[in-house]
Amino acid sequence: MDNTKLSKVERIKDESSYLRGTIEEELQQDIPFTEDNAVLLKAHGMYQQHDRDQRGGQKVHSIMIRWHIPAGQISAVQYLVLDDLATRYANNTIKLTTRETVQFHGLIKGEVKAMLQEIHQALITNQGACGHLLACARWCARRN
Repeated sequence: MDNTKLSKVERIKDESSYLRGTIEEELQQDIPFTEDNAVLLKAHGMYQQHDRDQRGGQKVHSIMIRWHIPAGQISAVQYLVLDDLATRYANNTIKLTTRETVQFHGLIKGEVKAMLQEIHQALITNQGACGHLLACARWCARRN
């Protein structure tokens, strides 16, 4: 594909091996994600953040994961899974949004993969939770 007319974000997606980038490798490292992978994280329902309460020092990076809750409804069992995961991984906090999503803040990179596996076992998804679903669908359509 001719990527001379693409925006920076679209170029990153186009060169990312189907939105993979090097996210898996960077999850193993105790450093912030590169700029390119930070862009790709959004397609996977995640954002790289830093703790704004850590004033005056070096930025403390963490991950926010947003889970999509179709029609804003989850079962009691799914809620218990969310509650357990928030306790173990996400500073004991579940943030409900007005866009049928649940957010967990403060995750460290080394725990992201385990949390994703557990949440998917409860049949809750993070795909499209960061508003990138349409952009990803358009990108995939261009690739084919």
